[in-house]
Amino acid sequence: MPVDNPLHDLALAAIDADAQAKELLIARDRSSLIPFSTIYAYVNNPSFIPPTDFENLLERDLSAQENLNRLLEKASLAYMPMLAAASSGEVTRRETDVAIMTLTPSRVEQGQVYLKIEVKDMNAEMPTQIFVRRAGGPWIRTALPNFVNAQTQLLLEAKSSIAQVLSVPDGEVYLC
Repeated sequence: MPVDNPLHDLALAAIDADAQAKELLIARDRSSLIPFSTIYAYVNNPSFIPPTDFENLLERDLSAQENLNRLLEKASLAYMPMLAAASSGEVTRRETDVAIMTLTPSRVEQGQVYLKIEVKDMNAEMPTQIFVRRAGGPWIRTALPNFVNAQTQLLLEAKSSIAQVLSVPDGEVYLC
């Protein structure tokens, strides 16, 4: 058949349409996707234990990453973005109009730091979790102790991933 034959073009289009239809109708393996209910529980329930492969699945599932980011935005009491590019050195304080976070080295145990979180509005619903990440990195989630008088404190290993993210300018934080 010559290349400019309309019948040839029609046959190729039909083959293409057939392949697309089969791809749409074939049941896909959905095991790599994270159900929305799992992401919702991860963000809203500090005692929720995600599946063992959650982090690996999340890394590959762009839709789940978008859902997680949207839920964090909606559920958070405070968002503390990355600090200005000109910031350098160790970060010991982050502040928004809603909350203040400070990292203070322990005087008793070297290699440990205290994370103190103060919510400015004593009538606000207090956060139960903190989510942190470096630019483009995975989220790290930690449950927070109960707040007393709008304050809580958490003892962290200075080398822990959460303490390291909190102490660098390119870390971002959600209090949920």
